[in-house]
Amino acid sequence: MNAAQILRLGLFMADAVNADSTTDPLFTQPELLTWATDATWKAEAELRRAKEDFGLLVLQSNDAAYRWAGTTYSPASLQLTTSTVRAALPPDLLTLKAIRCITSGYETMKFREVDMSSAEFKYGQAFAVGGGTRDDEILYDVVGDNTLALAWPTASTVDIEISYISRSAPLQIYSTGTVTLVNANTAVSGASTAWVADEVRNPVELIVSTDATAPKIVSQTSGGVWVDPSVRHSPVQSIDSDGALTLAGSWLLTGVAGKGYLLATVPNIPPEHHMQIVDALAARIKLKAENRGSDAYFKLEGQGGKRMTSDVTERQLDTPRVVQDYIAG
Repeated sequence: MNAAQILRLGLFMADAVNADSTTDPLFTQPELLTWATDATWKAEAELRRAKEDFGLLVLQSNDAAYRWAGTTYSPASLQLTTSTVRAALPPDLLTLKAIRCITSGYETMKFREVDMSSAEFKYGQAFAVGGGTRDDEILYDVVGDNTLALAWPTASTVDIEISYISRSAPLQIYSTGTVTLVNANTAVSGASTAWVADEVRNPVELIVSTDATAPKIVSQTSGGVWVDPSVRHSPVQSIDSDGALTLAGSWLLTGVAGKGYLLATVPNIPPEHHMQIVDALAARIKLKAENRGSDAYFKLEGQGGKRMTSDVTERQLDTPRVVQDYIAG
């Protein structure tokens, strides 16, 4: 499910949708999206408890700059020079797992994590103040707001690679402008769209309306096209420009021109556990409405978290499984 489907299904489950598909005016789409994002982050935390490397990314100091949730980050800041004792880490970093030197001739350089309050780290800092540099082993710590602190600088300028656990960006639902699609084609063109400038991110799915108005999730006006939680929507392969994107598969329906649409984020957890986010959203909706039914949905969310942890743990077990072939008698 994508974010639009999750919001709509959460409203249905919390009995906040009327017979004409309009919604209770007590709830707004931005707050629902915020609650769904919070539930997604909680689900990801459950996954990390079962699978430590969930969300692992690898980044090198010579990679291109990128944007994350409104912040521009240049991996070039990870290049270590003879004066580097502080380096900015990626804004999406949760846990730094490993550092590796990728400069030819320096592959054996070691990086060891040591708390900067320790005597060993402080001694290293004093060594650096005295002009000391080393290339055999570097002591480091992650401090403050994603800052890499080195006890002393390297004796040579080197490029490094970091492996880290990342946090996902907030869920998005984007609907500015209209789209045009051609049958049996993966290309989607947009009019009055700003997909790159407004930082629409993958993984995301395209929901196309039957008219020029974007599909509705929350509205007190009946009529028009509503998001259907049961419909499968088109995954987006890439966002190529402000007015062009590519679908993961060809558009198999009749071509359309100038239609309203939604681009909705797909949560970064296994699809079979997306209902955990829906349950959390329904609980929040009922809680705001001061409905005691919220307790039941909060319990469902907790049970969903346990099921997901158990599911992922089973996938990661090292114990061999012996399967005996069935032989007909």
